[in-house]
Amino acid sequence: MGSELAQNLIDKDRRIYSLHLRRHTEENTPSIVVNCNCTAAVMPSNAKVLIHYGPYEACGIVIHREARLEGLKYVMTQDGHTVELVSMDDWNRIEIWVNGELIFQCDIRDLDYGGDGDLDEKCHEALAAVRKAY
Repeated sequence: MGSELAQNLIDKDRRIYSLHLRRHTEENTPSIVVNCNCTAAVMPSNAKVLIHYGPYEACGIVIHREARLEGLKYVMTQDGHTVELVSMDDWNRIEIWVNGELIFQCDIRDLDYGGDGDLDEKCHEALAAVRKAY
């Protein structure tokens, strides 16, 4: 049991170090960082993401629809986050909340209908905002 706990801690440290190196690579700083005093916080991979979404009009009917949220939900889930959809009253709007903080918002009609989110620019913007939220 003790060795499993130790192995889990080592694996966690490796993931954090990997994310740390990726951050420096994205910023075009040297990828081999010795004694880095970087204070970059990394969003936990198992964060709870709340997606508040409002109704929008299609074919003359205004109701809450989740078809445009499929790609966003898929992208977040693939990144390891837990996603919860919450309906709200504001028309044509989505808000993404993490840790009680609004981190992203856009018009729901800007999201691709029924896709997996890989080609949807707004899905990638939202994912980047979730990663920076911590």
